[in-house]
Amino acid sequence: MSFLLLDAGNTRVKWAFAEGADLARTGAVAHVDAGWDERLADAWRGVAAPRSIWLANVATGAVLATLRERLATSFPGVPTHVVASAAVLGGVRSGYDEPLRLGVDRLLALAGAHAAGLAPAIVVGVGTATTIDALLADGRHRGGLILPSADAMRTAVVAGTQVRPAHAGEVHAFARSTEDALASGAWIALAATVERSATTLAREVGVTPMIVLHGGGAALLARILECKALVREHLVLEGLAAVARSAVR
Repeated sequence: MSFLLLDAGNTRVKWAFAEGADLARTGAVAHVDAGWDERLADAWRGVAAPRSIWLANVATGAVLATLRERLATSFPGVPTHVVASAAVLGGVRSGYDEPLRLGVDRLLALAGAHAAGLAPAIVVGVGTATTIDALLADGRHRGGLILPSADAMRTAVVAGTQVRPAHAGEVHAFARSTEDALASGAWIALAATVERSATTLAREVGVTPMIVLHGGGAALLARILECKALVREHLVLEGLAAVARSAVR
């Protein structure tokens, strides 16, 4: 049984083929680049058609429309399911008062962590924005936070001052240049918020939660944290796979 899974985020479209319990032939393209859908077609050329296609989209409607057209060309006749937020998805119960307002990517990342048996957990998406969500062992979403990315924090400081950094900077506990101070302040602020969230959840549930990171900045944040963390590069796709498998049982 094979599924094609697609995660259309704010910047990139990531995909994988789910075969049995594993994800295979993963890839990503930046949908802000010209010809991105043609690169998708090239990546899928010669690949056997999946049983079905499962798609999560937080990008624009134009990105979704282009994806649908490309999928119809590359895999004609294969049904496509666009997964949306719900009160319960992939075994996870949304903690939002208005469940449909919780981003489907956040909910699927929680579903991925739940399916992998990682709860209780603090699930952190390190991308265009930074999201921090608490997941209880029984699959309940405790709630979460949304923060600017490190790049957005740095940009905000530069925009509001006369500072004109010459380069992006590196992260140090105590920086010795303006560039490094800007980078360090932003990333350490994110790390401190993640660590505080983990401490708060541990106090509530009585055990130390797993910190699970995904997104483009996950590896860097993992190096900065002063506690153990697990990087799951394809966590949203893992959640999509869990949804797909449960739908065909």
